[in-house]
Amino acid sequence: MGTGLIGFYRERIPGSWKTAFFSAFFIGLLVHLYKFTNTLYIRDSILNTYTSQNIVGSGRWFLSIACAFSSWFDLPWVNGLFSLALIGAAAAVTVDFFRMENPAVILLTGGFLAAFPAVTATFFYEFTADGYMLAMLLAALTARFTRMGDRSGRHLAAAAVCLCLSCGTYQAYVSFALMLSICHFLQELLEGRRSTAECFRWIGRQAAVYGAGLAAYYGIWKLCMRLENVSATDYQGIDQVGRLSAGTLLGAVGKSLARLREFLLDWDILSGGWTVYALLNALFLLALALAVLTAVFRSGLLRRPAQLGLFLLAAAAIPFAACIWYFTSPDVVYHPLMLQSLAVVYIWAALLYDRWFSVRLSTLAGGLLAVLVVYFGIQANISYFFLNRCGTASAALSGEVISRIHLLTEEETPTLAIIGRTFDHKRIDGEPGARAVHNMSQLLQTDILYDQGHLALFMKNVQGFDFVYASPEEKTWLERSAEVAEMGCWPSPDAVKLIDGVVVVKLAEPA
Repeated sequence: MGTGLIGFYRERIPGSWKTAFFSAFFIGLLVHLYKFTNTLYIRDSILNTYTSQNIVGSGRWFLSIACAFSSWFDLPWVNGLFSLALIGAAAAVTVDFFRMENPAVILLTGGFLAAFPAVTATFFYEFTADGYMLAMLLAALTARFTRMGDRSGRHLAAAAVCLCLSCGTYQAYVSFALMLSICHFLQELLEGRRSTAECFRWIGRQAAVYGAGLAAYYGIWKLCMRLENVSATDYQGIDQVGRLSAGTLLGAVGKSLARLREFLLDWDILSGGWTVYALLNALFLLALALAVLTAVFRSGLLRRPAQLGLFLLAAAAIPFAACIWYFTSPDVVYHPLMLQSLAVVYIWAALLYDRWFSVRLSTLAGGLLAVLVVYFGIQANISYFFLNRCGTASAALSGEVISRIHLLTEEETPTLAIIGRTFDHKRIDGEPGARAVHNMSQLLQTDILYDQGHLALFMKNVQGFDFVYASPEEKTWLERSAEVAEMGCWPSPDAVKLIDGVVVVKLAEPA
């Protein structure tokens, strides 16, 4: 039993695929083990202790299916292992796509895909991380099925299906497929293996695949919304897709460049000082520029004007491919977890140095890239430190609220009204060490109990205290009452008060 599978593994799976898979898996395990073995809360996780992820209104009609196998519970260890296996598979596809042979480059590929800041941000939302990593694998397969030289109609159809399912799971990974294809195209132009006519035919096939895949995605989304009788939400401007003007498109160009500068550099020496992350990325960008210029000169691309033009256009498209959804809706906000496609640029840099430089220089560049992977891992664990502190503070705050409630009433399940919202005061920006994780600071908070919804669910799901809550009408009446106006805000001694049989907890002044 199982001997056939063992034989298949030994004889049919190339060593480069195995190296890619296990490097991504074990580097990911080293980087994210603390997250996988602890329950670390972010504001959304308290809302997703158990959920089917059926959020068709947000355009993610395949997400529920993608997350189903690992269960719809927020299980850090289970979701983490499934996620790493999918990242490993995506690394193997990427290695095959670029025909990598150098073990060092393959190790770096696995490292970047597993440790990149976008993956860390995704693991903040671990209840859905395995679904998102499946989206990345499907995006990688999209690119692999459309590699230059592959004219199989079945592969093109498979690519369109993979793109459709990837987009239906998490739309941001369309950028991952685009970035793989762009970097592959740049590699092919440098190698000079294709005629200009072949290049244009490949671009045409790409347009057909992406057009078919996204059209299928949109059609299925509309069908799912009709079947479930829901409409598109306003989250991330999904309900505004397609409603663009020339001014909005130009604005998207500026937004893309600004977002990438912020994500990669966070370079603000005058007000905040430099960071290790920004310095390493600045060195990387310089090394990338040197690699591209050297490769262009040494490849003879300058003697092929038409292909040089295609190269420049494709290279210029990189920042906009990374932020492609800015060009579909004016209300999109690019969170860190949406930028995993940038990891491909680091992998491409490793390929350039391996191909066009001496052993000494390529080793130096490889050292810089390895240091980046290590620092991404350190940054991940600093983020998890803040998450752990957030959970501890939230538990302490919740426990104190529960104690003060019970001091006011002997009812086992008293009626509560939690007044006010303190979200704007919970971010860790400005705290010591916060700039070390500047990409994550918008997601990290001192505690997550900033309104009735989050405090109520934390008390119920984490600490096992379920209360009855005042109706919206009762809560509105209390917010307008003179007694609530006279109360102090938490943690003032009079921030918890019994009013007409309702225990009122005043977090902040009502809006």
